[in-house]
Amino acid sequence: SKLDALNFERQYSKVSAVMVGRSLIGDPGMFSENGNDVTVIKTFMSELLDEYTDIFGSARNAMFRMKENWRHLLCKFEDNEKLGKKLRKATDIQEFKSITNEIFATLQLRKTIHPDW
Repeated sequence: SKLDALNFERQYSKVSAVMVGRSLIGDPGMFSENGNDVTVIKTFMSELLDEYTDIFGSARNAMFRMKENWRHLLCKFEDNEKLGKKLRKATDIQEFKSITNEIFATLQLRKTIHPDW
């Protein structure tokens, strides 16, 4: 969390950088004031999908890359097992988008991630 990062910075003032890796993928708003707002996370993930589509040249390729991100992001949602499984099995971009919209619309967002990695 942002507070953890600030405490770390105070305790280890000579450290010039910290790698947050999976934590930031699992909680893309962790350094934002409104990072626990589902609308903010949904907008971020939608924009990321659009960027990946441009970079990888197809929505299908982008979808598979996004599945890697979703594996970590799902840890931010309560009761994610059923929709997470459907998301992992999705092979069509429209199905993928439908499932992600269902996740955002129906699952409760946790205050912190509960990583399973």
